[in-house]
Amino acid sequence: MEEKAYTHGFSRDRNQGLWVEHSDRLYVAAYASVASLAVTFSGYFRAMDGQIREYAITITPTSDRVITENSVFFGAGFLLSCHAFLSSGSANRGQCFVRARIQRSTGAPLLTLAKVLSGYVSDDHSPAFPYGTIEGPLEGRGFLRSITGTNPAAGAEISETVPTGARWRWMSMEATFVTSATVANRRIRIIFDDGTNQYYRYKAAGDVTASQTAVVTFAQFGAESALSNGVLGVPVAPEIYLAAGNRVRTSVNLLDAGDDWSAPQLWVEEWIEA
Repeated sequence: MEEKAYTHGFSRDRNQGLWVEHSDRLYVAAYASVASLAVTFSGYFRAMDGQIREYAITITPTSDRVITENSVFFGAGFLLSCHAFLSSGSANRGQCFVRARIQRSTGAPLLTLAKVLSGYVSDDHSPAFPYGTIEGPLEGRGFLRSITGTNPAAGAEISETVPTGARWRWMSMEATFVTSATVANRRIRIIFDDGTNQYYRYKAAGDVTASQTAVVTFAQFGAESALSNGVLGVPVAPEIYLAAGNRVRTSVNLLDAGDDWSAPQLWVEEWIEA
């Protein structure tokens, strides 16, 4: 009988698969920003006796972008395939990031031997091995979100913080600013900071005076505009990326205790920081 020599790692023949030792495990993980999901990792494994077995590992990620993980031991053999798909719930690209790895389960920390798959799983896309594309969490398109922010109390400023585990490409924000009867020229500024240190600010071209209502749009304009017909445009630099904990906020010169911002509406592109 002819003996066949098995080699560690990827074979030149993609049908042979990925070599796995007895002490190795298939580690899977998911991060989600939407609730009620279940992600299943399934495929085929060929044991040393030549038997091909099916496997399936299902995990239910939470909606707070925190890692949910699991693993399975196969014994020695070849991992032939793996793909991740939504077995419950619905997600768009940018809302659920998944990865799978082969890890050596002896010693600490665990040694990652091979990346099996990595990418966003959605209703119409399933990251796969061996014929899929390995993708990082910040690559490609994110999820477009329209976010209603917090309505500040009278006399308080707008302040919105990027949630834990998220990365934003900020595009626009709109809110209504109603001033009290107190005479003062309010000049509106938009500020971006890392929670402590400012890294971008810009002020409006014109003032909002007493007893006025202004719909203020902060966006990537080509030109700024003073208050006209109840609308004030404030330009912002393009391509502003915000990490978790960064803030976008207003700062109004001569803000009166009776002045009142509405809840802001933000338009952002979001990824998961996995």
